[in-house]
Amino acid sequence: MTNAATGNVTVNYTLTGVTALSGTDYQHTGGTITITAGTTGATRVLATSGDLIYEGNETFHFILSSPSSNASISDATGVVTITDNDSQPTISVNDISITE
Repeated sequence: MTNAATGNVTVNYTLTGVTALSGTDYQHTGGTITITAGTTGATRVLATSGDLIYEGNETFHFILSSPSSNASISDATGVVTITDNDSQPTISVNDISITE
């Protein structure tokens, strides 16, 4: 929030996959965030699902909606990036010699 409100502010949120898949790469949750009066933000912990497959980085959207009457939304969509921590596979070929 750009300024602290004198009363609590509530806003709904949902998660929508872009390249990340709900239930596979992250746990889809939605709900309501409360920003306490006198503060300018709140934190929401999001759960991701680890695997051993190289997929590259993946993203999903964190979307805000329906703020309480004492606030408005100027940018409703944030991009969340899941940084892949698995090594990219490599391919190689060995040299060989053949006798004629």
